[in-house]
Amino acid sequence: MSDEHTMEMNSASSPYGQQLRHLISAGFQAMLTTTAEPFRVMEIVKALANDLEYQYITWDVARGLWTNISQNEETIVNPFHNEDEPFKFCNPNAALDVIPTIGEIQRMPENAIIVFQNFEPYWEEPAVRQRFEHLCQEHLLVCSAYKRPIVFLQHSEFMHRAVKPYIR
Repeated sequence: MSDEHTMEMNSASSPYGQQLRHLISAGFQAMLTTTAEPFRVMEIVKALANDLEYQYITWDVARGLWTNISQNEETIVNPFHNEDEPFKFCNPNAALDVIPTIGEIQRMPENAIIVFQNFEPYWEEPAVRQRFEHLCQEHLLVCSAYKRPIVFLQHSEFMHRAVKPYIR
């Protein structure tokens, strides 16, 4: 495979990148992607976020919410990291709760694509499921003021039947 073909497959113009672009443009709030190559998919999502001028944010149970925002040429900060509570956003409910924040306490950028990795175990938790359902039902992920769609990146297609209607 040529370097040019490899770059195409890992870019926002790849078939997956184009499909995701259409879903986000259509206003879908959450998408499920199953893959055995999560880092490759994450590179495509990151490239798409860059193309759309969205912030790229990831979540996993070990690091919580994570992004790098340049404040100036020398400083890169993660607005979700708090020295007093370094693992606060490792909790999936805390991570979901911060997505619709606005105003003075806003930690989220106006537009962002948020990748939740390996979320399968959390679909069984009623509080997590219900919080996600509320976010979707109340249009708190994608609305006229901001767009913060979630991409669930998992190794399997497992999700609780209650959340299936909200995920493409």
